[in-house]
Amino acid sequence: MKSVRVRPAALAALLFLGWRVAPAAQVADYSAARLLFQQAMAQAARPAGGTVAATESLADEADDPLLRGYPLYPYLQAERIRQAFSYDPAAADRRATGFLITYGLLPVGIQLRRSWLESLAQRNDWEVFLTVFRDAGATDALRCQALNARVVTGQTAQLGPLLVRQWLITREIPECDAPYAWGADHGIITTDLFERRARLALQIGNTGLARRLIARLPADQAAPLLQWAALLDTPQRSVDALLAAPGTPVLAEALLAGWSRLARQNPDDAVDRYAQLLRTRNLSSDMASPFALATALPLAWRRDARAEDFFARVSTHELDDSALEWRARAAMWAANWPLVSQSIAVMSETNRQTARWRYWAARAADQVGDTVQSHRLFAALAPDDNYYSGLAAARLGVFVVPHPQPLERDSAAQARLQQIPALVRAHELLLCELRGQALAEWQFAFDDLTPAERQQAVPVAVDWGWYDLAVTVATSPPMPHSCR
Repeated sequence: MKSVRVRPAALAALLFLGWRVAPAAQVADYSAARLLFQQAMAQAARPAGGTVAATESLADEADDPLLRGYPLYPYLQAERIRQAFSYDPAAADRRATGFLITYGLLPVGIQLRRSWLESLAQRNDWEVFLTVFRDAGATDALRCQALNARVVTGQTAQLGPLLVRQWLITREIPECDAPYAWGADHGIITTDLFERRARLALQIGNTGLARRLIARLPADQAAPLLQWAALLDTPQRSVDALLAAPGTPVLAEALLAGWSRLARQNPDDAVDRYAQLLRTRNLSSDMASPFALATALPLAWRRDARAEDFFARVSTHELDDSALEWRARAAMWAANWPLVSQSIAVMSETNRQTARWRYWAARAADQVGDTVQSHRLFAALAPDDNYYSGLAAARLGVFVVPHPQPLERDSAAQARLQQIPALVRAHELLLCELRGQALAEWQFAFDDLTPAERQQAVPVAVDWGWYDLAVTVATSPPMPHSCR
C-alpha cells in the first residue's frame, strides 16, 4: 500500500504552526481485516454476469467474521449491491432498501442512494425512483429525473414550482430535457420564462444555450437577445456595426457585455473606439463609467500605462474592492503614490486591513515623504506572521521574529476522536487509498466536533500522514458539511 507523500509546503506549514510532538494515540489494529476487505472489494468490482453464483455473492453469510466486523464492511456491502444493479436488479433493490434503512444518513448510504437512483432511472422504474429519491444531497441530474418520474407516473400536482426552480438553473443537463418539454407543453414554462432563462444564459456568456432558448421566442422578443448574443460571439464586428449606425437600438446590458468582451480580447481596439462609443451612443460621464471600467481593467491586467487614465473616468460607485485593487496596482506601476493611498483608503475595512494592503499603504506613505506614518504602519505590521510582515521588518531593518502558537496535544481527546465511528472509517479508507470516501467521512464527523476537538483533530490527521488535510483544517474556517 502506498503511503501518503509529505508535500514540502504542507510540512513547512505544520512546522510553522509549532505543534509539540507527543506519542500518537493508540488505535485498533485492523490490518488483517483491512487486507480481507481490499481483496473482497477487488472481487466485488469484477464483472459478475447474471450467474447464480453472482446473485449469491450478495449474501454476506460466507464472509469471514473478521471481515464482517471491520468498520468498512458497509462499503463492501454497498459495492456488491451497486454491481448487482446490472445483473440482478430485483435482488439488489431489496438489499438496497434494507441497507438504506441502516446506513441511509451516512456517507456510504448517500453514495449508494445516488447509484441506486441512477440505476432506477436507466430502468425507467419511476415509481420506485420516487420512493427512493431525496432532494437533500441529490445532483441536478437526479432532480431532473425526479421531475420526469413525476410526469411519467402522473404525480404532477405542485410540480410547477419545482420545475420552474430547476428551469432557472442555467447549466445544461440532458436529464432535464423531458420534464422541460412537458412543462412547455403544459404552459408551465411560458414564453416569459424562456426569455428569462435566455437572459440568465447571456449573463454568464453561454450563447449556445441562449440561442436555443431565443429560438422559442417571438421575433420582437428574440431580436434584442440575438443582438446580445452576437455582441458576445463577435464583439468587434458587432460593436463596429452599432458605432456605424447610432440609431440602432441596443440593450444597455448587452452593449456593456459586448464592450467588455471586446476590451478583454483586444484592449487596444477598445481604447481606439472609446471616444466614438461615447459620441455615437451619446453617453454621459455617468453612463460611460462602466465602459471606462471595462476598458481600464484589461489594461491594468497587462500593466498598460493607459489604465490609469481610464480608471480616472470611472465613477466612485462603480469601484468595488476588486476594481480598487487594480486601480492601486495601476497607480503603483505609474508611480502615482497619492492615488495608491487614495485607492487603499476607500477599500472596504476588511480588505484595507489585510496584510497586503496595510503594507502597500505604508509603502505609499513612505513614497510621498510621510515617514512618520510609514514607520508607524510598518511597525504595526512587522510583528505579524506573514509574507508582508517580513517585508515590513526588512523596511524597518529589524529581524523577523516568528510567533508560533504551539498546540498542546491532548492525548485523551485524540484517543476519543479516533474512536468516533466516522473518523475510524475515514482513517481506514485513507489506508485503503479511497481518499474521496475518506474525505466524505471526515467531513461527516467534523461538523459535530467542538472547537477544542477540531483543534485536536488536526494533529490526528498529521499522525495519519494526511498532511494536506491537516494544513487545510488548521488554516481555514470550519469545513462545510457536504454529506448531509
